[in-house]
Amino acid sequence: EEDEVMGLKFSKEMVIAGGQVVPMDNKPEITAIQTKLLKKLGDNAYPFTFHFPDSAPSSITLQPG
Repeated sequence: EEDEVMGLKFSKEMVIAGGQVVPMDNKPEITAIQTKLLKKLGDNAYPFTFHFPDSAPSSITLQPG
């Protein structure tokens, strides 16, 4: 639910981690599902994996940056 007062939006935000997807620093092993997706999506697709720290809250939302 978004709160809006006088045209201003208020939100609570916490950044836990950040990283670069492309180009990759190291090439991690990809899963079988990622392999199938890469074949389906073509040359412009890049596999990536999220690793959330133990301190991450139990309820999160991923948003494009």
